[in-house]
Amino acid sequence: MSVYFDTLSVRILKLSLLGIVVCLLSVAAVLYVKLFTDASIPGWASNLILIIFTMILQLFSVTPIVLLMQLSARKNVKAPSEIVYLDFIASKTQINRRYCDENRQI
Repeated sequence: MSVYFDTLSVRILKLSLLGIVVCLLSVAAVLYVKLFTDASIPGWASNLILIIFTMILQLFSVTPIVLLMQLSARKNVKAPSEIVYLDFIASKTQINRRYCDENRQI
């Protein structure tokens, strides 16, 4: 999951910005219907605009949380496992043995 978290956070950022743009366009459409046509129902526009602004608020609050999680995940570096250390020590031991064997032959 952490390998794709960078890509995932960028996609979440793009989709949330797209969602905010769509919400703002829908607020403009609701205001257009309310102010310039006779097709509006009393109370309909105010309720719909309140719902849309709640969606915008949710998008504004979720996106920074995901981005902050992504930034904090960069600091969490896992230590190599014990196998890595054992392999390193074994390779150094083999090099030292070879070096000692070569010096004895000379």
